Amino acid sequence: MRKVLLLTKDGSLTREVSGLLPKGYKLVPGGKAGLPNKDEHVVFVDIDTENAHVIKEYSERTIVVAVTDQERTGPVMEAATWGAYEIMHRPLRKERIERLLEELRGLGPRRCSRAGEIRSQRQRRR
Repeated sequence: MRKVLLLTKDGSLTREVSGLLPKGYKLVPGGKAGLPNKDEHVVFVDIDTENAHVIKEYSERTIVVAVTDQERTGPVMEAATWGAYEIMHRPLRKERIERLLEELRGLGPRRCSRAGEIRSQRQRRR
């Protein structure tokens, strides 16, 4: 079972993400400790309730997806600067989450150790 770590203080986001994950994925609500081995997980960070600097901590070793309910560009740019692979606006869509997780799965087991390289390649393709 693949795991998705969610860092948020918003219970409604926890319920939202939990209901949208495809079969074979398990949501792990994050705490201060996070996960012992960050290399094996995708991390969703709620940039509306968490400090954006945690993105940097996780993005050095795994793929980070920032989630926001805001329309302002400032928080989105900050998340991208800290290393978020993707930014998703709420309400989240099941199809988009499935597509993203499938894309990450297709990158293979080394994807987490190459997170920065993958982000750079993806940005060049845009």
